[in-house]
Amino acid sequence: MRRSSGKGRNGRRHRIGAAVLAGLCVIAAIGARAEEPRKAGGLRWSTDLDPALRRARAEEKKALVNFTGLGWCPFCIRLEREALRTKEFVAFASKRFVPVVVDFRKRPPLPRNEALKNRKLMKKYGITGFPTLLVLDSSGKAIGRQAGYSGGGAAAVIRKLSRIVEKPSSGG
Repeated sequence: MRRSSGKGRNGRRHRIGAAVLAGLCVIAAIGARAEEPRKAGGLRWSTDLDPALRRARAEEKKALVNFTGLGWCPFCIRLEREALRTKEFVAFASKRFVPVVVDFRKRPPLPRNEALKNRKLMKKYGITGFPTLLVLDSSGKAIGRQAGYSGGGAAAVIRKLSRIVEKPSSGG
């Protein structure tokens, strides 16, 4: 009987199997990374605006919509890391907003229907760059926005969003 030294056919199969397993682990990790904005910092970010607006009405809150390109947009990544995931921001936002993420990630690509829905929202609200935080009343009317991120962490974002929420509404 001949014993395999691992260099023959069986050894090759083993190495191919290990490479496939490693590839699947990488794909799983990328998929998990794509889900991060949905659970950022303890906030549960919805990916569907309509149910979020219904929830905002029921809870008497505003909707906070984060138009982002996580994974490829450096300022989106900084906003997420420096502000949106902090305890301070989570405490502030959870009392005032129903959070929604509208992601324009490139890898892995969004499902076609989600990508189309996100492009329609981008057009509807006149979003021209990332990141953009959009504050909506519970009917879906835009009442303010923060376009871009220039640093300052949670404190700067909270100040800006507080000014938007506290400004008097025009006509009800």
